[in-house]
Amino acid sequence: GIGFAICYEHPNTLVLRATSNRQNDMAAAGSGPPLISASAQLTQEQIDAGELELAWTWQSNTREEEQVISIIIDGAVAATASKAIYPTGTIDWSGSNGGSFGGASTAVAVNAAGTGNLIARAFQSGTINLETGLAFYVDTNWVPAGADTDEDGLDDGWELRYAGDLATLGGKTAGGGEETAVFKNDDSYNGNHDTFLRNGSAFGGGMSNFGSCPTIEVNRDSRIGLMRFDVSSLAGQFTGIESVTLRLYSQNAPATGYVAAYSLAAANSAWREGGNCGGTVLGGNRHEATWYHMADYGGFPNPPPSWASGTAGPTTAGTDYDEQELGSEDNDVSVAGEEFDIELGGDLDTLITDWASATTVAGCADRGGNPCWTADWNWAQPAPRSANAGILLRGSDGSTHTFHSSEAAADLRPELIVTYISGAGGGQADFDGDGLSDVDEQAAGTNPVLADSDGDGLSDGAEGDHGTSATSADSDGDGLSDGAEVNDHGTNPTSRDTDEDGYADNEEILEGSDPNDADSFPAQSVATLGDATESFHEAIVLPTWDNRAAGGFTAIDRLDATFTVTADFDAKASGQREVLFESGGATIGTSLCYEAGSILAFRTAGNGLNPATDALQNGFGLVTIRYALPAGLIDGGDVEVGIVFDMENEDGTQSYRLIVDGVTVGSADGALNNDWTGSNGGGFGIATG
Repeated sequence: GIGFAICYEHPNTLVLRATSNRQNDMAAAGSGPPLISASAQLTQEQIDAGELELAWTWQSNTREEEQVISIIIDGAVAATASKAIYPTGTIDWSGSNGGSFGGASTAVAVNAAGTGNLIARAFQSGTINLETGLAFYVDTNWVPAGADTDEDGLDDGWELRYAGDLATLGGKTAGGGEETAVFKNDDSYNGNHDTFLRNGSAFGGGMSNFGSCPTIEVNRDSRIGLMRFDVSSLAGQFTGIESVTLRLYSQNAPATGYVAAYSLAAANSAWREGGNCGGTVLGGNRHEATWYHMADYGGFPNPPPSWASGTAGPTTAGTDYDEQELGSEDNDVSVAGEEFDIELGGDLDTLITDWASATTVAGCADRGGNPCWTADWNWAQPAPRSANAGILLRGSDGSTHTFHSSEAAADLRPELIVTYISGAGGGQADFDGDGLSDVDEQAAGTNPVLADSDGDGLSDGAEGDHGTSATSADSDGDGLSDGAEVNDHGTNPTSRDTDEDGYADNEEILEGSDPNDADSFPAQSVATLGDATESFHEAIVLPTWDNRAAGGFTAIDRLDATFTVTADFDAKASGQREVLFESGGATIGTSLCYEAGSILAFRTAGNGLNPATDALQNGFGLVTIRYALPAGLIDGGDVEVGIVFDMENEDGTQSYRLIVDGVTVGSADGALNNDWTGSNGGGFGIATG
C-alpha cells in the first residue's frame, strides 16, 4: 500500500511512482487512486552518450498540500508530478517492506492504486555504476538550479533535452520584459548587391541585371512598393507585440500626400522584378521592389496576369492587399536623408506571428547567398505562394515619394522595428503556444515543445484552466481522458462522478446514460440475464468448478462466466475484509470481497511472470478491480453485484468486469492462462480458510 519505485520501461522511459495507503479516503472523496507517476523518455542522444546521473526526489509538504516527486537527469529536472495522496494519516514514502537496488521486485509501488502488483525484473538494459552506487540523502529535497549560461531563466540541460540548443526556449535575453528587435540588411547579411537574383538578358527568359536599384518609389497611380522582412527569430519568443514601426529614409521629401502601408495578400507573395530597376530584393532579411516595370512572369510586353486580382499588378484592395491599412504617415513630415516612420496598427500579434512562421525554400539562394522565400519558377504560371506575404506601400496622390532601398549605405536602409514582451527570465516565452510559458513548463515537468504533453486532448495551459494535470491524461482516474471529458462529454475532468449519482462518468457513457444528469442512469438488472445455470440460496461451502460440466457445457472454468449476488450493504469504515464469493486458491482463483472503506474488491489470480525464473507460472498474475460504494447505494437497500469473466479474447488475454446495479464500475484485462478457478472449492457468504 505504501511504496516508491523508479523503473526503466518501454519505450526507453524512466518511470517514477509513489503510492500511499489512503485508498479508502481517496476513493470516498472521488479523487482517484493514491498514485503519483512521473515519466521521462530518454532521447537517442542520451542513450548513446554513456553514463547518465539519475536522481529521484520526494517532497512531503503538509497534509493539506500535494506531495511532489521528480526525476532528475544529469542535474536537470526531467519530469515532475504532484498529487495529494495523503489527505489523512502520516505522510510516508516507504512502507514496511524492504526494497531493492537494481534487482527484481514482485510488487513495484502501485498495489494501492487498484491495479494489482506490478512485477519488475532486474535492471538489464544497461549497466549500473556500482562504484558510485545508490546514494540516499535524508531530509533533502534536491531541486537542482542547473547551469543557465544564457541567463534566460531555464536550466541549460533542460533546454538541450527538449530543444537541442539554448536559443529556442526562454526568450532572447534575460529579464522577460519589453525588448526591441530591429530587422534590416546590415553587415550580418551576406552581400548588398542582391537586388537581382540571377543574370540574363532583359526579358529573355532570365531576370534583368541592369545594376543595383537604390530606390523604392511610391505614389497612387504608377508606383507601388513591395517589402518583406524576415522576423523568424521572433517565433515563440514573445507573448505580446507592443509596437511595429516601418522605418524608411526619404530621398526627395515631397510636400503633399501620404504613404500608407497594407498587409499584402499571401496570393501575391511570390513576386520578382522584371527589368530596369523594377527590382525585387529577395533574401534573409527582406524583399523589396517597386512595381512598375515588373514582367509579371508571362512574357513582355503583354504578360498574362498572375496577381490575386487577375490584373497586371497588385492594385485591388481587399484582394491583392488588405483593404484596411496597417498605418500611414503624411509626406510633409519627411526630410531628405532622414527617418520616415510608419507606425503599424491592428492585430500586431497575429501579423508578426504569421511572418515569423514563414519558411524559406530549400536549396534556393540569392546572389548574396541568402535564403529565398519563393522559388524561381522560370516564368511559369500560376505564381507560387510564400508564407511571408509582406507589406504593400501606396501613396495618396500623384507625388512620388522616393525612399532609399537596401542598396543604399547601411544607415539609410529600410528597417522594421518590433517592440515585444519577451519570455526570458520572466517566464513569458511560450515556444509551443500552449498557454504555459517555457519557465512554467520547466517547473511543471511538461514538454515545452509539445503543446499537449500528456496527449489527452487538452493543451498544457488549458489543463491549468480546468484544474487538471498536464502530465496525466486522466486526472480523476475515471477511465476518460481529460480532453474527452472537456471536449466531447462536457463532464468534470477532476471528478470521477460528475453528476454525483453513484456511477462513474466512463461507465455511464459505456452504458448509454448521461453522466451530467443525476436522474439518468442505466436501467439494467440481473433479471435481464434470464435463468441462471446454477444458483445457491444459503451461505455455504461450494464445490470446485475445476473441469466441471454444467448446463450442457464441459470444463466450464475455461469458458466465459458471470456470477451475481444481491446484498443490502452497511457502511464499512474499517475491519477485516468480508467474503461474498470465492473459488479456487491463491495461485489460481477468484474472490469478491467487501472491504474497509465500503469497497467491493474483485480479484482473480493465475498465470504470470516469475521474476526469479523469468518464466510464466501460476500465482504470479493478479487482476484487481475495486469500487467504493457511495452513500446513496449503501442507504438505498439491495444492491446487485456481478463479476464477469471474458475468457476468449482474440489476442489470448482475458477481460474482467465488476458490475453494480447493472453498471460496469470497473474493468481490467489480463493474461492469466484462461482459467478463473483452481482445483480448490469455494464459498458463498462465508470464509473458507
